[in-house]
Amino acid sequence: MKKKGLFRVVILEGSLIFSLTCLFVASYAWYQANRNTSLSVEYVSMEKGMTATLKYFTGNYQDSEAKFTGYKNPGALKASETAASVTDYSSQFAIDHHVADSTPNPFSFTDIFPDTRFTFSVEVTSEYSSENSISLDITDFLSPLSTEMINYTTNKGISFGEAIDVYATAFIYTDNAAATTAAQSLVSYVSGESGYTDMFTYTNSTDTPPTSYKLSDITISPGEKCIFLFTIEYSNQSNTFYKYKSRSGTTSYFEKDPTNSQGGSNVYQSLTFIINKFAVRRN
Repeated sequence: MKKKGLFRVVILEGSLIFSLTCLFVASYAWYQANRNTSLSVEYVSMEKGMTATLKYFTGNYQDSEAKFTGYKNPGALKASETAASVTDYSSQFAIDHHVADSTPNPFSFTDIFPDTRFTFSVEVTSEYSSENSISLDITDFLSPLSTEMINYTTNKGISFGEAIDVYATAFIYTDNAAATTAAQSLVSYVSGESGYTDMFTYTNSTDTPPTSYKLSDITISPGEKCIFLFTIEYSNQSNTFYKYKSRSGTTSYFEKDPTNSQGGSNVYQSLTFIINKFAVRRN
């Protein structure tokens, strides 16, 4: 079943805000509803001594829809669909110089479904006088718990953060060919297989979940440039699925359904997830 969602990314005052909101549709026929999304990017949060450039993967754009709707997890493609690919990093990862009302805007997304991805790169140059270990981290996020949809096992509200996956890698830039190979490896990764790990392992099963998640790290020497590649995916993996259990008044209870025998992603339709900040910082 296809399910559209609302996805928004904003980098504002040094913070990247990523908001993914599913709008509730009683029939669960997501394709029957129209949904709009927006995203704008200004800059990336950095420590002094480093410079950074944020770029977007041009494969986030779909010619058939003439807008940036992301690309599919390769494992979810139909036989008639073509997988996104990177054949030239230098031309397929671009800097956007748009104005707020430009069309199409590479940081304005619409019609988002589970199994949809958006990939970006952050190119970092060190101005330090010595070698440093640096990382790309999620340092602030919000994943509000639902007050009406409850995990029957934990008795806690269900949150959309449970359905967000972030895959990342980092490497020292040597030439365009090597960067192309690294980017293609990430873009072609099939969710759930070996090769990359979901670095955003948020769960609402504890009272005090981590507030920071390290996506990738690398050691960089003076004058070197490293590239962080990261993919944000609206997961459609069965470990995010829930099935209906019972109802009491206005509260509905759901159980995790990793075997996908009766469940799915519908439980996330009315919830919101926001990443307030990505940061490049020294370890």
